[in-house]
Amino acid sequence: MPTEEQALKPCPFCGSRNVAQGASRDRISVWCFCGAQGPSVPFPENNIDPVTPIKQCYAAWNRRALEAAATLTPSSGEPEWLAEMERGLPERLQDTYTRWNNPPSPFLPDGAEVMLKAADAIVALIALVRANAAERDHWKANHDEMVARNAVLRDRPDLPVDRLPALQRVEARAEAAERKLAEAGKVLKQIADPLTAMRNDAEAAGNKLSGMAHQIANDPAYIKQIARQFLESKDVSQ
Repeated sequence: MPTEEQALKPCPFCGSRNVAQGASRDRISVWCFCGAQGPSVPFPENNIDPVTPIKQCYAAWNRRALEAAATLTPSSGEPEWLAEMERGLPERLQDTYTRWNNPPSPFLPDGAEVMLKAADAIVALIALVRANAAERDHWKANHDEMVARNAVLRDRPDLPVDRLPALQRVEARAEAAERKLAEAGKVLKQIADPLTAMRNDAEAAGNKLSGMAHQIANDPAYIKQIARQFLESKDVSQ
């Protein structure tokens, strides 16, 4: 069997660790609950050497995962988790159907579509944060100049005065966008690693996970429910 060094790496499309090997007819491949499926490898005739094809499909999956990890280049000044969130967003999730030349995992027939919509919403929130933060930073950078100009304008009753409330407005918009994105980050982590999210919630409440937690965390319906709740939330729809 594959060694510890050959252990499956997180999904290159959604970042989840909920990946496993699966067999279909006379072939074996690695799949993720997001719908991603790695290249399939045929079993040898009479199943003489079952270990080699398993190692081959592990290696193919891990190569793609390493390629995805190498593309993560967080922008200067941005939290690392923001770049991590972008790992499994639409473009890479769509690669499931183009690069791997395999149908979506039969274990999650419509899950990828829900995940893709959730990812689209998170992409929009990331763009909103960056746009609002850029506008806020622009106003802050020109703050001193604005104060001086306003001082002059106050002596000109025929001209509009005091643009400072504009800075307050964009700061409020930026803060609201950052709150929305932070909430989206929590949701994405629930989708990518539901068991850890459930464990953290339980510990925060002073509880321990029940034996059912592992089963629930690996249930595609549970993961899809999280994504749907996020998509239907008021903050996302605004």
